[in-house]
Amino acid sequence: MKRFKAPLTRAVLQEIQARNPRRPGDQQSDDLYAALWEIQRLRAMVLRADQLQRAYGEKVVGGGLELVLQAFRADLAQEPCVLEQVSLPELSAGPRMRPGEEPEGTGP
Repeated sequence: MKRFKAPLTRAVLQEIQARNPRRPGDQQSDDLYAALWEIQRLRAMVLRADQLQRAYGEKVVGGGLELVLQAFRADLAQEPCVLEQVSLPELSAGPRMRPGEEPEGTGP
């Protein structure tokens, strides 16, 4: 039994944002955009964690830490933001789309 549902890709998150235009002052809309920003922040942290574990290379030797690192690397290798980062030209893990902005290529 899986512990979590399948992770959301950047494209899926952009589709969610596009289906739910921001309505400032509307609590449900404000909550959704707060959650989208939190997801963006967590994706940036996953990318930093991926950079950090890559920097270690194979330097961690033996003990429980090696097992933890192997499991962590396996989890990171399946994260959409890590997989997408390989195909993105920019290296920054910071926010690329502000709440209320249209996804690239969908504006007037």
